[in-house]
Amino acid sequence: MSKYYFLHLSDLHLGPAMPVGLAGIESDIRAQVVAEVERWSLAHKSAGNVEGIFVTGDVANHGQSAEFETARNWFRLLTEAAGCDVSSVYVVAGNHDVDRAPIDENAELRALHSSLRAEDPNHTGDAFRHALNDPAKGELLLKPLAAFRAFAAPYECDISATSLQWQRRISLADGVSLRIMGITTAVISDADDKRGDGGLILGDFQSMISEARSCITIVLMHHPPSWLHDGAYAEQRIRVRAHVILSGHEHNFDAGKTDPVVGHGFMYVRAGALHPDKESGDWQNPWDPRFNWIELEYPLDNDIEHAKVRLYPWRWDNQRGHFEETQSNPELVVEIQPRVDIQSYVYAPIDVANREGTGYGPMDAIPELGQGERDLSSGGVKVMSNMHPLDAKAIYFRYRELPPLVRIALLGALKLTINADTQDATSLGLRTTLSEVQDRGIGQQFSIAVGDAYTKAFGTSGRPRAE
Repeated sequence: MSKYYFLHLSDLHLGPAMPVGLAGIESDIRAQVVAEVERWSLAHKSAGNVEGIFVTGDVANHGQSAEFETARNWFRLLTEAAGCDVSSVYVVAGNHDVDRAPIDENAELRALHSSLRAEDPNHTGDAFRHALNDPAKGELLLKPLAAFRAFAAPYECDISATSLQWQRRISLADGVSLRIMGITTAVISDADDKRGDGGLILGDFQSMISEARSCITIVLMHHPPSWLHDGAYAEQRIRVRAHVILSGHEHNFDAGKTDPVVGHGFMYVRAGALHPDKESGDWQNPWDPRFNWIELEYPLDNDIEHAKVRLYPWRWDNQRGHFEETQSNPELVVEIQPRVDIQSYVYAPIDVANREGTGYGPMDAIPELGQGERDLSSGGVKVMSNMHPLDAKAIYFRYRELPPLVRIALLGALKLTINADTQDATSLGLRTTLSEVQDRGIGQQFSIAVGDAYTKAFGTSGRPRAE
């Protein structure tokens, strides 16, 4: 049994660094967070390591570089106190991470925001995707997030017009991994933000999360789905594949769960805000600055099919001037879908004579790659009775794991057809793509492109857990 701990923060609203003599309550609260993180890390060292910090947006207050520099320095203190690597920060953009100046100064960008918000929620994703795929419009849409992107890049949480979603992995035990995904809700964000219809846009290409077996999935997003123009559709799609959704924005803490009935259980956490409410004028009753600890336990008493996620919320006591743990500790038991077993024959020779059917053995589990001989060019993707099927299997799984916009960009780079089928990662989409790859004889180029894209997205084997 192992335990893994993560700190969850949101809505920091950091300004530029102030001289010590001029620092106010925000600086004191941040110092108290560092002290509590160090105490927690030392107290729980025997149970497990602090693996990283989840930040669900509004790192800055006005999307300025100086604000992000303050954040970078503070996160350095936090990771040191937690005993984790300085790069172990997982961050998504919030509306306060947007620099409004490029929007105010550019009528074309404001018009683009308005046109996308005017779309029917059923078609918003298509219009948003087409705008991002246009080089000029894509660059224009991301310009207000330039300072955030520079801040997020060292943490491997940068975004681009072809990928508003990032993924990172931590290896656990028994071949199971923790998949951490960040999705971006603040691209279409300006002075007209409002909840629900006409508000912020996610896009179906972000909410369509690929299936990942032997995997626990945590999704980070700044705005809860209720704030999104396409939120009703997005939330359902995310819940199908994610076990935990972490969000912020609303400044009021809330958490809940659904226990497993059909499929897997689900937990949501709306973080609350770390910074105090300075605008209400009521310092006797401001909103409570908050942060959360998330504990992941796996396996459970040698049960490799289940894991447990437990939440420990902490809040600021305004009377005592320090943080205290609350008594609300919801927990969720996660059922882990087993991976198709490829490890058992990765290095084993294939005894074709003693196998029935096609002679491909385990490849039969993937009909579109296991029926009949298929030669996709020299040395690239081959599924032949005299060849080990690992290459084709690897392409299958890696292609399905790629973020949707990355798949589209890959197909575009190889001048392959991009249509409704190929934009999906199901067997239909892969079969359609592979058929064209075979017809054009570019199997080697395709396999190399998929491998490179997968390595860029996830690393060679996922990010290892800190020892």
